[in-house]
Amino acid sequence: MVLTSSGTNDSVDRPYRPIMPSSNQLCSPRPKAHGPRSYFTHAIIVSCTLCIIHVAGCGRDDTTVSVGGEVSYKGEPVEMGEIEFTPMEGTSGPATGCAIEGGRYALAAERGLQPGGTYLVQIRGMKNTGRSALDPFSGAESVEVMDHFIPEEYNARSTLRISIKGDSSSEQLDFDLPQDSP
Repeated sequence: MVLTSSGTNDSVDRPYRPIMPSSNQLCSPRPKAHGPRSYFTHAIIVSCTLCIIHVAGCGRDDTTVSVGGEVSYKGEPVEMGEIEFTPMEGTSGPATGCAIEGGRYALAAERGLQPGGTYLVQIRGMKNTGRSALDPFSGAESVEVMDHFIPEEYNARSTLRISIKGDSSSEQLDFDLPQDSP
């Protein structure tokens, strides 16, 4: 039985052959607007553009002020701890902070605070209790037990706020935490 181009079972007609594309149609390249390769290229271009915008700051004023000073609690220097500054009331930029060592802290300008900005300040202090315990990570080594001694009123529930003047490239901000709650 031969299927004819007319679709009937007529052996007089020539056999049915589908129309094949020409050889130049078979070898022509795919349109560049489709396919995983073009999406990958597009993603690379978008990523690079976003990186350039981020590095350039997208018009944001990247001038920051270095901040440093002394931290004491009940008249004694905080020997070990950390201080964190969180932007408030329309101040742009991320939260930043640094370690307190020997009663002093220093926050470099590249991680500094925005001039004219208002920040919530959180201070955490630790002191050695004189006890030791097994390291919870290794289970074998003995580590010193530290105690957080500054009340939550100055860290988790802090109400300390500062404003950065911005009339110089650095500011001295000392924190002498009172014995009583603020």
